[in-house]
Amino acid sequence: MAPLRRIVADFRTPLIVLGVMGLLAAVAYGLFVYPLRARVADAERRSLAASTTLRLASQQELAAKRLVSGKDQAARDLERFYTEVLPPDRASARRVAYVRLAELAEGANLESTQRTVSVERARDGRLARMDVGMTLIGQYTDIRRFIHEIETSSDFVVITGVELAQGDASDTDLEVAMRLATFYRVPDGE
Repeated sequence: MAPLRRIVADFRTPLIVLGVMGLLAAVAYGLFVYPLRARVADAERRSLAASTTLRLASQQELAAKRLVSGKDQAARDLERFYTEVLPPDRASARRVAYVRLAELAEGANLESTQRTVSVERARDGRLARMDVGMTLIGQYTDIRRFIHEIETSSDFVVITGVELAQGDASDTDLEVAMRLATFYRVPDGE
């Protein structure tokens, strides 16, 4: 221990200076560096949170733009559907229900024995629905051809039901009861 005392005695001033400097460094660290380090870490956390929030906001903005674009496209498509695909009025829908379906049935070698038509309009809608009931007699292949012609026709006709029945045992013809519908745009104020 004696050599240690002698070293301390010989280098007392530099050791005291080093000790004071170490104490000052510790105090400076505690008063300045540590709080600044904590602030920097907090700023980094806030920056990361802000960049995450910005990324999420950018994704939401992109999704909103896509939604608006999709909604605009859907509105254009719906307007095109109303003006180009659907019959424009009740008279045109009746032509589809009576004349066009009769032409398709005749073209498919089917005999039409009964037809009913009813119109239903939604209370506050822009469309009216015209339901058509048809009873047809013919061969199976002719019935399939008739259905195919309806489905590939440019006229907007929806098949809502098909009931197939066998005629007499001696008869090879089938009887089919079909329910079809078409829609038309109701003019404003009607």
